[in-house]
Amino acid sequence: MYALIGIHDGMSDAADETKAFCLRPVGSGCQDFPRILQACSECGTRWVVVEQDNPSMGKTPLECAEASIQYLKTIQ
Repeated sequence: MYALIGIHDGMSDAADETKAFCLRPVGSGCQDFPRILQACSECGTRWVVVEQDNPSMGKTPLECAEASIQYLKTIQ
């Protein structure tokens, strides 16, 4: 799985990151959501769906969803 995000066999400089990899609420990770949403707007996207596969950061699924919603409201 880590090869998909550029981390190979835990031998790269990011080896410590493989231990901390998790799916995070929007705004809590490393993706640039303002730029992602701008690109969506520019290509005519009508809907953007946020999915939280697994709760993380010690939060429940609903707390993760709430964190994503609150972040998205700050960048509209």
